[in-house]
Amino acid sequence: KTISVVYAEGMVEVFNVLSVCCQTLAARLQVINANRNCPDDLKTPVCSVVFAASQLPHCPELLSLRNLFLAKYGEQFSCKCIEMNCIHPRVKEKMQTNQKENDRV
Repeated sequence: KTISVVYAEGMVEVFNVLSVCCQTLAARLQVINANRNCPDDLKTPVCSVVFAASQLPHCPELLSLRNLFLAKYGEQFSCKCIEMNCIHPRVKEKMQTNQKENDRV
């Protein structure tokens, strides 16, 4: 039961960060559409969404965003997100921690 509570708290934090990322991306949609490459100031929100979507297949909205970004920036973009270390640190930390907790259960 304790593991479930810790997992739920971690996921709430992840979704809060992703919510801010999505709000940022929505506000900057014109910049995204105008640039062929991901703008530097949007790499963290874009990479965080792409990374989280790969870890949360039960979230069709995130998967749709991930697919749109991969279509725009290339299929290798998800690997570049990890290489560039652009994923929001709380998202990366909580997703990895929660994955380890799930493996234990």
